[in-house]
Amino acid sequence: MGGPCTRADAEGIFAALIDINEVAELLGVGKSRADTLSRSKGFPDPAVERPRIRLWYRPDVLAWRDRTRP
Repeated sequence: MGGPCTRADAEGIFAALIDINEVAELLGVGKSRADTLSRSKGFPDPAVERPRIRLWYRPDVLAWRDRTRP
């Protein structure tokens, strides 16, 4: 525990990161609606936020979806 990050660790981390297209797919909405939702109060903060890309942890988005789905 706490040792160096292995290639498998890195691949697992990156596999868990999703972009807005994947957010839209998980939520069953279009990209524009997903972008609007991703900026709403209560939506998980992006794990990575740069000028041209935002990435979220898949489990965070799934948990949000499960909490907010009617």
